[in-house]
Amino acid sequence: GWNTANMALFLSTSCIKSAFTMQDRMWRFLSLFFQVNSFVDVATIVIDTVIRDNLSTGCFFLIGDLLGLCLTCYAGAPRRLHEFLRRHFEATERTAAAAGIASLVGNCDVQEALEQAMSRFRVINLDKLELSDLSDNQPSRDLFERSAPASLGDCDAFISHSWSDDADAKWRALMSWKDRFVCSTGRSP
Repeated sequence: GWNTANMALFLSTSCIKSAFTMQDRMWRFLSLFFQVNSFVDVATIVIDTVIRDNLSTGCFFLIGDLLGLCLTCYAGAPRRLHEFLRRHFEATERTAAAAGIASLVGNCDVQEALEQAMSRFRVINLDKLELSDLSDNQPSRDLFERSAPASLGDCDAFISHSWSDDADAKWRALMSWKDRFVCSTGRSP
């Protein structure tokens, strides 16, 4: 019945060439699904409560359908959800790829490389980085103390460099990128 028809409408969106149109149509069908289900839930509650004098389980379905309806009807929700999922899957993909490479280079399996990376990953705000930090290859306790532990994927950029490259040129390029980042996000990376 209704669920089969809605599933057919929902799946029909996969035939649309434009991703924007496909997503828009998908969200419209989901909204229609939650609207009809909410109406059916209310009708079930009324029938069960008034006519049958029985506590209806439709209340539980109504809560879920109303939440779904709010999600599909709220103007920015679909875009925010898509953006969240995209960021999550991109971070997961990058983490898995990095762990795979680390396991090949470092004589350990992927899971062990990932666990080591998670326990050792640190970040530093570019406001705390100095030109001298890029100038020599000597370990710096001070640089380590300016960094902070972080979760994998919780950094704005991963920067790798060669000690033999011109430190001033690296610094200028890094500061130029930082300025563009601040202009677009309103915060320092």
